Amino acid sequence: MGAYGELRGDTLVLTGMFCREDGGDFWRASVQGPAREAEELGKTLAQTWRDAHGG
Repeated sequence: MGAYGELRGDTLVLTGMFCREDGGDFWRASVQGPAREAEELGKTLAQTWRDAHGG
């Protein structure tokens, strides 16, 4: 599991990735919004992962 962020002007783009060691499951998603809302963007990205993986 990993994540990275990229600042584009005042916009923050967060990308999260997950891959099982055996390669059987791969997920990637991105969210973007105002950099001042970084914490909320992170929570949104985490919820996207939980929704995709039943957690």
